[in-house]
Amino acid sequence: MKYSRAATAGFTLLELLVVLALVGVLTASVLAFVRPGSETARLKLAVSDLETDLRLARSLATEEQKPVVVRLDSAGHFWELGDRRRRKFPVSITISMTASPDDNTASAVSFFPDGSSSGAIIQLRQGGSGSRMIVDWLTGRVRVERAG
Repeated sequence: MKYSRAATAGFTLLELLVVLALVGVLTASVLAFVRPGSETARLKLAVSDLETDLRLARSLATEEQKPVVVRLDSAGHFWELGDRRRRKFPVSITISMTASPDDNTASAVSFFPDGSSSGAIIQLRQGGSGSRMIVDWLTGRVRVERAG
């Protein structure tokens, strides 16, 4: 039985599967390097984690009726919630803090049993974007603003 050239032209199933697999691997590797949202996602996660720890510190201070300190270490790329927890943040994120003029611990925010705090403005930046956290000295409440 003779087959015409038109009937035998084309690709085998195995060839098609190999090509699809290669396209998939190449696409995945390109996407791994070109993920525009990953930096933004890391910044948002760091902001959310720090905000959570600041609010937790305020709650602990009022519940336990003793001061709780959140200490920031921009050089070491971490912050500490008292002696309870230490969280690292990515090296690509910079944290700066402005504390109240009365406070001699410029890298820490203290929360007191009455709910108040030492007050601070904390800025987290990565690339061209960033966020600012304002810790109110009177109420101890934490507010997050997006900084362009």
